[in-house]
Amino acid sequence: MWFCKKTSSCDVAGFATTVATIFPVLNLVISLHACAANAEQPVYVSSGSYDEGNLGKYPVQEFKSIQLIAPRPNIVRQDSRCTKNLLTFFSPRGYAEQAQHAQATILDHNGHLVWTSGWDNKQIYNLMAQEYKGHKYITFWAGNDAVGGHGAGSYYMLDETYNMTRRLHAANGMKGDLHEFRFTPQGTALITVYDVQEVDLSSLGKNTGPIWDCLIQEIDIETGDLVFEWRASKHLNIADTFRDIGGEGEPGGAPFDWFHINSIDKDAQGNYLISSRYLNSIFYIDGKTGSIIWTMGGKGNVFKDLSGGKATNFAFQHDARWDNDYKEITLFDNSHDGGPLENAHPRGIRLGVDQLFMTVRLVTEYKNPTHVPAASQGSMQNLPNGNVLVGYGFSGLFTEFTRDGKVLCETHFGPQSGFGTGDVQSYRVLKFDWQSFPETNPDLAISQDDGMVWRAYVSWNGATDVSAWVLQGTDNPNAGKWRVIEKKTKSGFETNFLLEAAHPDYVRAVALDARGNILGSSEPANATRVKIVCL
Repeated sequence: MWFCKKTSSCDVAGFATTVATIFPVLNLVISLHACAANAEQPVYVSSGSYDEGNLGKYPVQEFKSIQLIAPRPNIVRQDSRCTKNLLTFFSPRGYAEQAQHAQATILDHNGHLVWTSGWDNKQIYNLMAQEYKGHKYITFWAGNDAVGGHGAGSYYMLDETYNMTRRLHAANGMKGDLHEFRFTPQGTALITVYDVQEVDLSSLGKNTGPIWDCLIQEIDIETGDLVFEWRASKHLNIADTFRDIGGEGEPGGAPFDWFHINSIDKDAQGNYLISSRYLNSIFYIDGKTGSIIWTMGGKGNVFKDLSGGKATNFAFQHDARWDNDYKEITLFDNSHDGGPLENAHPRGIRLGVDQLFMTVRLVTEYKNPTHVPAASQGSMQNLPNGNVLVGYGFSGLFTEFTRDGKVLCETHFGPQSGFGTGDVQSYRVLKFDWQSFPETNPDLAISQDDGMVWRAYVSWNGATDVSAWVLQGTDNPNAGKWRVIEKKTKSGFETNFLLEAAHPDYVRAVALDARGNILGSSEPANATRVKIVCL
């Protein structure tokens, strides 16, 4: 891939002359397989047919230029106040056929693909953009998520070229869990770990048996060393769980998942805010001693609820975070753990917390006007412009609100008829600023459209700065004389150019940024096999 310095002004014709002999010619085979591939289609807008499930359990995009699959979303609400300068990060997966292979996915604000990738056939969770030592990285967990509602895997960091720079592991030989991988300003990462322990379960009517114990680990990113560790069973009563033990916890049998940690946030004092799904509680933990400073919600709640119970009645919640200089906490309240859908009333909530007088009040609810079940997973994010983004976990949608709770925009990446089925889901949906420069070349393919018209299709998976494409042609790629055929503004992930009857023997696509600087070029494609007859 070729780059011009951002401070320079590069000339497309000059670029054509200087690098023409460097790129090898790609002899494209124009085949029925290429013709059968679908080109990128427009995203759906307020499509009733989409939400009724008539277009499938998971409508997807395919492309002519590259063999990728991406969500083809349905944008059901739009508003000019929604965030446009951030990209949407999520990892769609689910029971629907096309969703069974998890994909790390980034979309722009119009629902078009920016980047997608699998990872060694593993499940992918918690896709984010985070900063470490002044540089931004794509981060995620990948591994086996079929371990009783949590995961066993590792944590990954990709740089702006999408190359892996680090792989982090849980300390003490444990397997890292999928629920959290969050950087701190101190150059550490907060992770969750699930570990089987044998404990006394007599308070739940059983003898000694196995549990899934939950741990916080804080890891030094540079060295991988353990900085802090906390174990739930050493500080909390297992009988405070809201989950029925059922057949779990028997000697030699399935461990009892009593706590289920799903988020960690560290404050300026070095203390930790954590969320326990099955205790219906968030805990504030001393960062030096590990002792519990206070409990909000659940059986051990110590706060006076100034909102008549509406501030502390959250249940099976996720993603608890400090906000507003540690005077507020935001979280996603799942409200139920499966069962009848009429019991599901998920919401994002903003809580005002007074740690001096130990009071809490409901500041804002972020409720979807549509009944959306969310029996598991989910996220709530405070955006830089003051808006709030809510992802619904087990249901395939995300909604952007004003800070005071008004619905602005909503996107479905699975039909509404499938909400609550798990056909399409994403653990979290988050938005970030991200700029990337892939080391791969743009992808170019020559194929026929649905009307059997020959076109050149170009895309560049992961490139964020492409503003326009220039199609160039020559009859002799080794002579170094390329001419401009057409220039098009990039719209969507894939751009296409019509091939005229008198097209050159070879074509290639050059990517330009908003200033007209060259970002890269595809390899030349042999178009001599394309014969266009004018009638």
